[in-house]
Amino acid sequence: MVSTEAASRRKPRGSTTVVRRQLGRKLRAMREATGRSRDDVVASRLMSRSKLEGIEHGRTMVRPGDAYELGRVYGASAEELENLRAMAVATNQTSWWQEHGDNLVQGFETYLDLESCASEMWIYESAVVHGLLQTEDYALAVDRASARPGLGDKEIRSHVALRMTRQRTLRERKAPVRLHVVLGEAALRLQVGGPDVMAGQRARLLQEAERENLDLRVLTDSAGPHAGLVGSFVVLDFENPDDPSTAYVESCVGFRHC
Repeated sequence: MVSTEAASRRKPRGSTTVVRRQLGRKLRAMREATGRSRDDVVASRLMSRSKLEGIEHGRTMVRPGDAYELGRVYGASAEELENLRAMAVATNQTSWWQEHGDNLVQGFETYLDLESCASEMWIYESAVVHGLLQTEDYALAVDRASARPGLGDKEIRSHVALRMTRQRTLRERKAPVRLHVVLGEAALRLQVGGPDVMAGQRARLLQEAERENLDLRVLTDSAGPHAGLVGSFVVLDFENPDDPSTAYVESCVGFRHC
């Protein structure tokens, strides 16, 4: 039997979302290697089809016992079973952003989870400076102008505080995320919060542009029509080549990631 200390050393690092996806792919590969279909697993009465699909697609947290039992059915070794259990435990960990949970749009936590462990991000922002490069004053002015009706100043400040925490979290990582940011020229011309706020924001961009892990560019109006006319977006890449890239698009009616 593998000790708790040994299992802890193998405990997966990173976001719960990424670990769920990794665990789901691993369990699916193990099932397929044994020649079993999902119907075969369901027939064993171990779990429902919807639950199995949710696990294999990385859409849900996984009970350590479920991961263990699936691995046992697939003939996993004792060490593999302990690895599966440790990965399942990691899908249930608390993330730093959960203290802001009451103020998050439903589903945004998935993006935050992915962002927190992305190795590289490709960002296009057409009209405003992207949130990861905003000053606090600029962020407040943007959010006050674009907040949905009825949202109070306390909630707006909470959103901005979360954004500032995201910036610090990414900067302070042992392996800083590599950022490739393209801003539309309009983002630099739009007067947000007045001259002083804009002066502070431009100074921040000049400072950020000196960072080795940031490639900051401006797409000028003179460049003409381009593929980004459909709107702003973020693409996240991950260190593990088995973790698929994820695209994130936000709009006034919600957001989606795929």
